[in-house]
Amino acid sequence: MLKFIVSPWKNDFVSILRRTREELFISSPFIDSEGINVLLKTIPYPNQVRISIITDLSINNIRNRGISPVGLLRLYEHVRELNVSSLGGLHAKVYLIDNRAAVITSANLTSSGLTSNEYGVLVEDEESVESIRRDMEQYFSWGNKFTVKTLRSWNE
Repeated sequence: MLKFIVSPWKNDFVSILRRTREELFISSPFIDSEGINVLLKTIPYPNQVRISIITDLSINNIRNRGISPVGLLRLYEHVRELNVSSLGGLHAKVYLIDNRAAVITSANLTSSGLTSNEYGVLVEDEESVESIRRDMEQYFSWGNKFTVKTLRSWNE
């Protein structure tokens, strides 16, 4: 099943995120503190959830506040497990919820991405979601893995 998600899409996104029980896989070049807040406020039991994130932790993105290492650290403190991969030039915005649903969208996990004129597609058929997951796992493997220790050193 496909469902088109149009702006304003934040409420639809929050509704989909509320389904998260075990795993959330995120591909978003930009992630700010507001995006992290939405995750932490919306996921019912974040301390039971494993989150994998593909983003772009380039110096330019950090300097221009497109990505928040501090926000990622905050997320790390509240979830069961956090895995971060930095893939330069990343443009894909994909959100996979428990291998049951995938959102492919133009929206980054940022304040403006959640509230501006964005568009997306919710995919819920098992075969398609699994295919999207395999693709995102491949992207994750291409990136540089960042540990919490590395993220903490940037914050010092």
